Amino acid sequence: MLSLAFSVFAALMLIFFVYAAAVNLNDPDPIPWVTIYGVCAVFSGFAMFHRFHWLAIPAAVLYACGTVYWMPKTPLENKMHFFTDMKMVNMGVEEWRETGGLAICAVWTGLLSVAWL
Repeated sequence: MLSLAFSVFAALMLIFFVYAAAVNLNDPDPIPWVTIYGVCAVFSGFAMFHRFHWLAIPAAVLYACGTVYWMPKTPLENKMHFFTDMKMVNMGVEEWRETGGLAICAVWTGLLSVAWL
């Protein structure tokens, strides 16, 4: 049962990361973000069929380092913009969203790394 639940969750993450990559095609800097989410989508596809790739381990480390490195230094002025407005309100909101995306990638590849071990 746990195996089926994990496969379903991996499939949902695959859909999420493909969607995130597609949305970022319209971004001013699409190449790094489509690559970041695309790599997670590939790992999700492997995980869906219980095929874990050892590259998830260094990817988790890189995503975590990227999250810390790109963490915005300024707090959000209005936290509701983060969740309610899909357009870029200001650069601060965009930076926090990018950091959130990296954090999701770090957590997911970290979970896959633990599952692979």
